[in-house]
Amino acid sequence: MGWGKAIATCLLVLVTLGAIKALPTVMEEIQDKPNRITITNEKSTITSSPEKTIKHELEPTSPLNVRAEARMLEYVNEIRAQNGVGNIKQVNELSQIAHASSSLSVEKGEIHNHEIGRKYDCSNVGGVRTTGVAEVLTQEEVPLLYQINPENVGERFIDSWMGSDTGHREALLNPSYALGGFGVDSNLTKQYASGIFCPIR
Repeated sequence: MGWGKAIATCLLVLVTLGAIKALPTVMEEIQDKPNRITITNEKSTITSSPEKTIKHELEPTSPLNVRAEARMLEYVNEIRAQNGVGNIKQVNELSQIAHASSSLSVEKGEIHNHEIGRKYDCSNVGGVRTTGVAEVLTQEEVPLLYQINPENVGERFIDSWMGSDTGHREALLNPSYALGGFGVDSNLTKQYASGIFCPIR
């Protein structure tokens, strides 16, 4: 072996040892910041933080109804935007009433219009004082899909109302209904949904 090859071999060994020595430090940084990835080149640095994802994105471990309800709000606002209508703003109190409505349907085993929502006074949440609000109800029977992809079932609920000729579509697209909430509940076979909307001043 010539001197040139010997020197090159020594340098290779040193570089390898240095990389091995640095490996634990790199691993510690990855473990310390598992949710942050930084890509750097000569011109720019791009930092990705999964915690800054789309505001409606939920963890896969979130309750199925929460995931379905979140997608319903997002989806209906996408449809309203396509039709030149402003967003529906979610109101927790309306969402709770909508969920209570769906839960009652689960208890009865069928869509049950108990009219709790329609008796709600919208001035309680900053809307127009009224003795009645828009309330829409529907059901699906896709238990396996609901377990796997509740967001898709949420879209099916909205599509069901959009395809209705009994006033549901009009309620979803009414520009005055800018406050609302969705509620989903289910039993072993059926999934029930309710949407409640209040007009604004």
